Amino acid sequence: MQSDVLARLQRKRKRNVSSLLFYVGMCILPLAQFFIFYILVNFNTILLAFKSYQYVNIDNTYKVVEEWIGLGNFHTIINTWNTSHILQTSLKNSLVYAVTSLFVCIPLSLLFAYYIVRRYRLANFFKAVLFLPSIVCSMVFVIFYMNLSESLVPEIAKSSFGVNLDTAMKDRNVGPWLLLFFYVWISFSGSILLYVDALNAIPESRIEAAKIDGCGELGIFWHVVLPGAWGTISSLIIVSLTGVVANQAFLFDFFGMNAPASFQTLGYYQFALVARSGGDDPTQYPLASTYGLLFTLIATPLTLIIRKLLKRFGPSEE
Repeated sequence: MQSDVLARLQRKRKRNVSSLLFYVGMCILPLAQFFIFYILVNFNTILLAFKSYQYVNIDNTYKVVEEWIGLGNFHTIINTWNTSHILQTSLKNSLVYAVTSLFVCIPLSLLFAYYIVRRYRLANFFKAVLFLPSIVCSMVFVIFYMNLSESLVPEIAKSSFGVNLDTAMKDRNVGPWLLLFFYVWISFSGSILLYVDALNAIPESRIEAAKIDGCGELGIFWHVVLPGAWGTISSLIIVSLTGVVANQAFLFDFFGMNAPASFQTLGYYQFALVARSGGDDPTQYPLASTYGLLFTLIATPLTLIIRKLLKRFGPSEE
């Protein structure tokens, strides 16, 4: 009898050890990935935020000398934020794209995905048109869209409003709207692929049960489709909101390194700062690194908070 009890205790201990090892293994994998592919890869980049590069004349030759300055770069950014017009404009433009993505791209993508999954009239046509940007290189669409805009928009402006436009894409009044329209169209391709996959995973029996209960298409969409695809929707909402600090909005594709200051976003501003540092002035690398680290410190807690709110107040399938 005592031997049976000891045997059961040993088996239970082995199961507990196995469960603990499995848990530790599952935790080690993402932590190791974060440590290797973020910390180690970006280690020197992170250190740059606490350094300063200066040109020093040594034997009639200018060389770059590094110096540890602690939080000096952070103080520089905070002190210049209120006086930097381009940073304030970039933040405003980034927020415009985030709001557009949140209230235009995500709802329309979900509706079109539902339309395609339900196989309504012209569903295959919409599928081809909206999926095309994810198949063909985006640069092809940028060139096509730019040439079309530069040839068509000035003619419309002149014939309909009597306004002469030398260039449509760089015009301060017309250009932002053209870029915003292109951003919405291109955003459809990637998000619709995700939504179609999420909607196809919803059991057809659940939709049939909603029809039996008297739900129309709007009711099915609200009470069945929306909760069923909420995991995908909430993920894209988080990406849209936290992407404020990284979204370039295809500005480099359209303008290269010469995007007008009034069009720039925070993502493009950081990218341009790094690109120019590599080609012209490496002393700006520490400041670029500081921007990235500062925005990461802002985006990380924001992501966790938004995720928790969406999970708590989002629709439930029950």
